[in-house]
Amino acid sequence: MLWTKALTLRISSTMDRPRRSLWTDFLALTGAIGLSVLAVVFLFWLSAAPDDYSGRMIVRFGDKPPTQEAVQRIIASGATPVRAMPFISAWVVRADAGSVPVLKAQGAWLTIRDLGFDAAFAGCLGAASGPARAPFGPSGR
Repeated sequence: MLWTKALTLRISSTMDRPRRSLWTDFLALTGAIGLSVLAVVFLFWLSAAPDDYSGRMIVRFGDKPPTQEAVQRIIASGATPVRAMPFISAWVVRADAGSVPVLKAQGAWLTIRDLGFDAAFAGCLGAASGPARAPFGPSGR
């Protein structure tokens, strides 16, 4: 009788171990994903361009206008287009002070200022300082 109780206790504790391990793994994975999402949100909050910002920044329009219209919006805001980033439908622009609110009024929902690691975010397109190819016309999209 005592040995059956000991065997039952040993089997039940062995069966509970994987369940506890799965629960721990689930909590660890959920925590890691949650912290990663919070880190990305914090970086986007930190890198949001203030209204009086002047310098290089990344702009993305919400309605994904054609290339010519996007260039016209950027120039009308007082900024200068530097590079197109077609893989995320965004633009690297050189903004003057006061052009950020105009860009936002024209539909730009993402205005990220240069934090010093823009080459990692935008790739070589964000770090290049040379002339870009024509954004419209026969060589453009």
